[in-house]
Amino acid sequence: MGFFDKIKAGLTKTREALSDTLGSVFTANEIDDDFYDELEESLILADLGVDYRRSFAPHWSLRVMADLFYNSLRDKIISAPSADDPNIWRPYNIGKVLSHGSDISAGVKYTCRFIFSAEVKYSYVNAVDRTPESPDYGKRLPYVAGHSLMCSADASLRGWRAGVIWQLRDGRYDSYGSLPKWNTLDVTFGKSFDTGNAGTVTMKLAARNILNERYELSSGYPM
Repeated sequence: MGFFDKIKAGLTKTREALSDTLGSVFTANEIDDDFYDELEESLILADLGVDYRRSFAPHWSLRVMADLFYNSLRDKIISAPSADDPNIWRPYNIGKVLSHGSDISAGVKYTCRFIFSAEVKYSYVNAVDRTPESPDYGKRLPYVAGHSLMCSADASLRGWRAGVIWQLRDGRYDSYGSLPKWNTLDVTFGKSFDTGNAGTVTMKLAARNILNERYELSSGYPM
């Protein structure tokens, strides 16, 4: 499938999804406030993505993906510390949310005597409370990272496997204001053993946050 064929296929899926959504809206028995709310949500829904793949040289392959979105959501459930005990996180309902952002990733893979892959992912999210009469109207949703970056690499040879992942989170907020950004570095090592008819057994060792980076998921509670 060529580049423009992939774009055409993606737009066809978007058109079909929008047709289904609008079809459900216009089957309503009466026109009231709920009808207009559902119609608005159906129209404020956009998603455009590109997925590019290519093989080059004898053993290398490349993949690049990009996705842009703009959505209107109702009854979004988020988790946040409870007012009684911040150690306990509870689900909360937000009546209406406008959200837009992007997801971008690029990765390479080498396959020959051993397998090596590396990938970079970036996400941007701006989700705002648009619930009428809400005390948080116009504010960003708490604890949702505005910027997320992940870099990873993985290599395997003769059953041995090693991987490393670095993650960054920034642009988070809570009821007290902005939260500091944080990052972690994780590594994993493993070995797979072929036991014949019994299948494959894999042993893995993982070390999380090896740089001992301190961060807060919520204000006053460092990790």
